[in-house]
Amino acid sequence: MKLAFSGDEKNYFSCQYSLLNYVLDYRTGIPVSLAIIFQSMGKILGFDICGVNFPGHFLIKCRFSFCPDIYIDPLNGKQLSRQDLESLYFSILHRIEDEKMPKEALHEASCDETIVRLLHALKASHINGKFYSEALAAVELLVNLCPNDPYERRDRGFLLHQLDCTQVAIADYQYFIRKCPKDPATQLLQAQLQQLSEQTPDVFH
Repeated sequence: MKLAFSGDEKNYFSCQYSLLNYVLDYRTGIPVSLAIIFQSMGKILGFDICGVNFPGHFLIKCRFSFCPDIYIDPLNGKQLSRQDLESLYFSILHRIEDEKMPKEALHEASCDETIVRLLHALKASHINGKFYSEALAAVELLVNLCPNDPYERRDRGFLLHQLDCTQVAIADYQYFIRKCPKDPATQLLQAQLQQLSEQTPDVFH
């Protein structure tokens, strides 16, 4: 029986493709959500299967005792050769002369890494749809999972700013600026902070 799971390249950033209940209902998802489902199905069937937190495109790896590992694109079920993997890797990351794809790029993804990847997709899809409250829920989970990641704090600050939670947004922006003073976004955030400080009324106790 064919279950006909696939990806929808036209509506790639639709929120429902990052939510496993919708993926199961509509048989459509993004690489990481499809990979989670395929891993579960494969393990039930007795396969040694895992996810790969590949740059830009989550993959599936099947391991066998009698042949090399097989890598599969969960979006279309295509088996990827070593050349395919290297082409995909360097299509995402700029190649330096004579650089080779590191072995770590094909390592098994941990449970935490898979969840973070799924939450990043969910956050991006909600922001793309301007569903800021829903995006904030995803970012709060990411901040808990990655408490030392200043980029998650920056994104939370942006969402809080959109939701008019100015004081908390300022704190997150300040944290990012302290941790990433040379980031290109820092100068823009400093100007944003100045505007927010001028707009925020003083509170007297």
